Amino acid sequence: MHPLDTIKTWLVGLFLFAWTAVCAVLMMLQTKALAGLGLGLDALALFVFSSTIFAYNALSQATWRKWGAALMLAPLLYSWWHLPWHLQLSIAAPGFLWGIYHGIPGKLGLRDLPWLKPFAVALAWAAVTVWLPLAAADWLRWTVVLLGRAAFVFGLALGYDLIDRGEDRRQGLRTLAGILGVQATLRVANIAFGISALAALFNTFEGLYSWSVLVWYVFSLALSAWLLRWQLRRFGPQQWQKITIDALMVLQALGVIIGVGGGL
Repeated sequence: MHPLDTIKTWLVGLFLFAWTAVCAVLMMLQTKALAGLGLGLDALALFVFSSTIFAYNALSQATWRKWGAALMLAPLLYSWWHLPWHLQLSIAAPGFLWGIYHGIPGKLGLRDLPWLKPFAVALAWAAVTVWLPLAAADWLRWTVVLLGRAAFVFGLALGYDLIDRGEDRRQGLRTLAGILGVQATLRVANIAFGISALAALFNTFEGLYSWSVLVWYVFSLALSAWLLRWQLRRFGPQQWQKITIDALMVLQALGVIIGVGGGL
């Protein structure tokens, strides 16, 4: 491999190492903006950032990713210690989901069950980015926000599976996208985005979203549905395709944050 190609590969790898965590923090800040809680980068933001990196890299086959995940344990534990006690306890739920997602060595985890894998990913992301920033007393009122966020992430997770379907097939990993096929998977993703849009409409009538936020939210969902289909016609590195899918979370979050901050 040419030295420049090696450098490029490493740079892309380092970007991806932190990119997913940045997306998680921004989705969490989206919830804080909607709830009027301010956008300060506090102990919770550090916890979400470091725990996401740990969760996505601790079991990687790449040695440098495992070491990077290990280094995240220090800020992860530091930030957890500085969280309110109810958040320290609440974190157990997404942590449990992460554990059963991968499973005990030699045993099946949720990632091996095609119909449950994307649900587990969606619920974990929704719990971390919707419920954790809120007071426990507000969780019930924000349940539909959580369901809408989970549906959005579920659709994106199916996009990941579509991109990985060739590699998953070679490794003998059964996924929902591999079972349903491309067109059926896209239809399921569109249904998920539609559910997320309906949830947003409900949240608007409940006063949690403004009408302009609703318009932006629905636009981001429509763009997500279009992008997943467009990705399948695009030839390029899988890593960049995944970055593009994750960028939909960033686009939605920034639009909502800017809209709320601008008093729209």
